[in-house]
Amino acid sequence: AAADAGVRAAQPVESTQPAVRRDHEGFDFFGGRIITVDLKSVDWNTEDFDGRPWLVEDRVRRKLPLGWALERDPDRDGFESPIAAMVFADESTALVVRTHRSSEWLPVAMMRALCSEGCKKVTVGYDASLRMRMQSTFNFQPVGIVDGSEFALRKGLQESGFKALCERMGWRLRRDPTVLCSSWAQWQGLSPHQVRHAADGAFFALALYDRLQALPDVAGARPGDLGGHSQPNGAPRAAASVLGDACGEVPTAWAEEGIVKRVDGLWCELCDKGPMMSAIVAERHMESAKHKKKLEVRRGYSAAPGELPQELVAEGIVLGDGTADLQVGWLKCVHCEAGPFNSIQMALAHIGSKKHQRHTAPSLVEAQSAKQQRDPEADKLWNLPDYVTVEDGTGALLCALCSAKATGLQPMFMHLHGDKHARKCRSLGHPELMFVKERGRLEMMNTG
Repeated sequence: AAADAGVRAAQPVESTQPAVRRDHEGFDFFGGRIITVDLKSVDWNTEDFDGRPWLVEDRVRRKLPLGWALERDPDRDGFESPIAAMVFADESTALVVRTHRSSEWLPVAMMRALCSEGCKKVTVGYDASLRMRMQSTFNFQPVGIVDGSEFALRKGLQESGFKALCERMGWRLRRDPTVLCSSWAQWQGLSPHQVRHAADGAFFALALYDRLQALPDVAGARPGDLGGHSQPNGAPRAAASVLGDACGEVPTAWAEEGIVKRVDGLWCELCDKGPMMSAIVAERHMESAKHKKKLEVRRGYSAAPGELPQELVAEGIVLGDGTADLQVGWLKCVHCEAGPFNSIQMALAHIGSKKHQRHTAPSLVEAQSAKQQRDPEADKLWNLPDYVTVEDGTGALLCALCSAKATGLQPMFMHLHGDKHARKCRSLGHPELMFVKERGRLEMMNTG
């Protein structure tokens, strides 16, 4: 009953945002024009739909910012739900586009908006998870994205979440979890509550951007910072407070141990542990035996996360990054399908074993058999960038940018997907690559 009451007739309130309205329960909401479009019903030849002139003529061509939001079903039973709705909004109009039945296809008008650097898309909480979901759903990454939570940190605000930022600016929103977790990919039309939730997400993201622009930048504040102080020994230590009350960069010592800040809290990428909502919890995790063991394993083979010595890569040893069913920090031999190994010593012991020697130095008959088994993999050589070449004689793959060598496609894919190669690409102006497990291929990070 309370949710039904939230969409009843509302009265205008005094606000710098003319489209903000307030219902009888005191919740603010977007009161402008809302256009709902299902891409399945759009003619793919003409690509004409309601709201198209507003999106292209009023916003994109004039390079005006847009509020932007994504909606999807909750993940269930290990299935990662694709994006089911995309929302654009300005000060008076919200365009809710349902994408749940159109696969990867998006109209040219939407692609122009998403690929325009001049037309900024303002959202809150566009983290790595959503970027991956955008990539897997539409096979590309938009440009010109402005994350309101990072923008707020530049202004010195302690709040970073969407609802908390809105409350800081004086807006009280109804963000009902039952609506957020409802079915956005349902065959019937969206409910009034879902339409309001979607429109509010995009409109108030843009409204936050307008308010935040009026605030001065705080000297030294950078996106992702965790406020804190130094211990007597000089090691940075974040204040033991709720993460939502902190701003700034994760201390260097924490980052070296795999601690990162995401929208929902602190996470340990090494152990895939999180969210941790306070600095104390993060410190206790870093002191745990499990974390220390994984940290020792990682530091045993490299001073930088996600990298392996070239001699191990050449032997077919790969490092798990959470994909391909291999946990972060664990090792595996792709030649023998042996592992996972939880220490560098176990991987070295495997390399010296007879089983590994048979796979890496086979007899003539075994070599012919292995060649036949590798023939299907040869079909994937087209997927490698031009700077990866096949070495004459040995058939090894060589990355000319990093001088890295691998004896098979999978180890080379893991190298090209890793942080070391990404840094080298950025420094030399090459596009960054990512390995998409679902399609079994490398794709450009920005364009897919």
